[in-house]
Amino acid sequence: MFSYAYLFKPRLLLLDEPDSHLHPNNQISLLENLEQLISLESQMKIIMTTHSRYMLNSSSEVVWLESGVKKEPQANIIISALMGIGALDSFGTLDSAKQKLVIITEDKDTKYLKKILDVNDIKPEIYGKTIFSSNGSSTPDAIHAFLQSISGITPDKFLVILDRDAYTDEELSQRKEVLEKSGVTVVFNEFYDVEASFCHSKELVAEFYGINVEEVGLKIEELLNKNKEKFIKNWVNARVDACNKMKQKPNHGEIAVNATNLWDKEREKLIKGKDLLALINTNMGKRNLYTEAKKQHNIFQSLVDIINEKVS
Repeated sequence: MFSYAYLFKPRLLLLDEPDSHLHPNNQISLLENLEQLISLESQMKIIMTTHSRYMLNSSSEVVWLESGVKKEPQANIIISALMGIGALDSFGTLDSAKQKLVIITEDKDTKYLKKILDVNDIKPEIYGKTIFSSNGSSTPDAIHAFLQSISGITPDKFLVILDRDAYTDEELSQRKEVLEKSGVTVVFNEFYDVEASFCHSKELVAEFYGINVEEVGLKIEELLNKNKEKFIKNWVNARVDACNKMKQKPNHGEIAVNATNLWDKEREKLIKGKDLLALINTNMGKRNLYTEAKKQHNIFQSLVDIINEKVS
């Protein structure tokens, strides 16, 4: 392809899914080489078909076709937003006739959320077998773009799951209010993140370690105290990041005081579940806490209740 282009220098180069069967890394490399080709051959234009978000960037001029019909409007901001929630190359698999839910989560790794759904008998068909990941950027623009790009699925079927992270209760309410203006449903984890839901299930942790439920608190407390400095430092950094995202100037002195207060009074809001889960799994061989979760452990029950209510 490149030999042809450099040798014959066509004014128009038509490419039909040149990314087919290529690993994402190689797709990115292909796009970079195509851009280099255009920069060297200024008179050349390339028209390309693709189903992959890796073959697009912010400078791409995109025409969106579905079943041979051009979809409007598809400005670059919408393309970028869809790329941000991993929806560009998979939203077309959604079935508006059968789809009861469209689930979007901030977590890049959706296996923990899928586990919660599985143990509570929430069938993959209910949410189209796909949980979309926003990679931490569930912005109103991204949600709005997704809504615009899917016909036949009404906003009330959208469920956006956000981590608490280091946001305050007031900030969480603000984020929820802004997102729900689109008509979607927003749910926050009562703990720091989804992984923390597994760690704070005393029944699950007790079974995992083979100890009494009464001993779980002592076991977790031991792990936390040994890593107190790390947990507090991580929360402080996350709080600064949250302030920046909320367009607030971080008050480092206030953040330090809040970290201490949370550690003493509401530790579960400060502990990053991903880190605590790693500590719990340490020295347990190939066993992993989340894989042993069952329905009776009542993990992230508020989410389960909302889903059951929406699909009933």
